[in-house]
Amino acid sequence: MRLKAVPQLAVPALSQRVSDGSTKVRELAVEALGNYGKAAQSAVPMLLGCLTETNKTLRGLAAWALVQVDLRAARESPLVAPALTENLQHETWWLPKFCGEALKLINSDEAPEARVK
Repeated sequence: MRLKAVPQLAVPALSQRVSDGSTKVRELAVEALGNYGKAAQSAVPMLLGCLTETNKTLRGLAAWALVQVDLRAARESPLVAPALTENLQHETWWLPKFCGEALKLINSDEAPEARVK
């Protein structure tokens, strides 16, 4: 059985890693939650909490993940757009891309597609 094929098992496990993992583990877990899209709905409160973290990368990933999981909650949070914007110049090639795409979704009528099928 592949874990990513079973969100009801993966989402709680990933959420726990966000709460008690190392910095890199937390970042990877938040990114993975975003890839589950709406199936990670139970992680929304935790993702919102990550928006106040001191780690800029984690804030950006949490904002991106929130857009993927619950676009309405992302639009309603005053912390999402700033977290995405501050990561548009991130040193990685992928985080600015994720954040730019998420900012476009916040300002459009499009709904994000879940990346994990």
